[in-house]
Amino acid sequence: MKECVLCDSPLSDANDSEEHIIINAIGGRYKVSGVLCVKCNNGAGQTWDCALAKDLQSLGLLIGVKRERGVLPSLAVENLDGDQLLLHADGSMSPASASFSQTPEGSGAMRIELVARSTEEARKILKGVKRKYPKFDLESAIANAGVQSRYSRSPLNLSMEFGGALSGRSLVKSLLCFAVVNGVIAKDCTNARQYLLEDGAEACFGYWYESDLMLGRPEGVPLHCVAVSNRGTDGQLLGYIEFFGVRRMVVCLAESYSGAAVHASYCIDPRSSERIDVEFNLGLNRADIQASYNYERIPEGSIERAFDSVLREAVKRSAIRARDQAIDRAVQHAFANLDVDEGAMLTDQDVEKLSGLLMHELTPYLMHVLGSRRRRDER
Repeated sequence: MKECVLCDSPLSDANDSEEHIIINAIGGRYKVSGVLCVKCNNGAGQTWDCALAKDLQSLGLLIGVKRERGVLPSLAVENLDGDQLLLHADGSMSPASASFSQTPEGSGAMRIELVARSTEEARKILKGVKRKYPKFDLESAIANAGVQSRYSRSPLNLSMEFGGALSGRSLVKSLLCFAVVNGVIAKDCTNARQYLLEDGAEACFGYWYESDLMLGRPEGVPLHCVAVSNRGTDGQLLGYIEFFGVRRMVVCLAESYSGAAVHASYCIDPRSSERIDVEFNLGLNRADIQASYNYERIPEGSIERAFDSVLREAVKRSAIRARDQAIDRAVQHAFANLDVDEGAMLTDQDVEKLSGLLMHELTPYLMHVLGSRRRRDER
């Protein structure tokens, strides 16, 4: 009978669960049963996996994760100019909070300036204005309000911090479950189980950038990978886990392993959930593993090089997405304000008006592109 890899409870139809080998929050789709009971799965999900998801959220938004359920939650960010913003799953941004100001003008008039994140939020704030100023024409204000596109003039200051006991346990748990699915007995994974089950136990993972353990890596693909092997490992059972192609860690599941031979991997492109076959080599000795624990397998510049290839693709994708969104908004705005019946033939005057509406709506995007190029040329 199968047992939970964490609490050793016998698994049955009543308490078995499905475990994402790579968490759903960052695009994982591969689910396995027969490894975790419902209680342990829920507990790990609410603590370990949540911490890992939080650590990787900014990368997920930059790269464009395709999740099985829902979309990545928006992230509060700040650009280098100090503007507080929200970064959304579609790559767009909005102010982190609404702003409202009122300035007295002549003849008792009041000038109102409002920045809101949605039409609904603007309406709610303006209803408050209406209560304070009963003569305020609420419907006219809303009807005449427009959506204005603004672009950040400086890069985002994103936190790329990673690690900690909770996130570490999430990734070790994933590799333990993957090993069991591939024929390893959970109790043979002594180092992994000790780390997961005992408070204060020594972490059994370390960062590895000295060499690329994935062979024939596809250029620019932000791989998620899990791999486990005892082939050429100096008697150890080793695991490897990689997120977005840039967070790369080796895990010692057992420092002395005599169980069944195993050599298996699972890799995906989280932008599409497409599985990618990549061979790997975990032929590391005990000194290598200990050195990874001590942060001694991170040559100068190696993390930056790992990020470079993937982030270049992310920046390119972001630019294409911003262009397409700007064009789509401009087209919708132009036809919504053209005052021509659907299907009617456009006159020369209609075409001229349409062109003007398109350019008016595209101007903020074009100015952003030109400004970005100018700032880049000045550096």
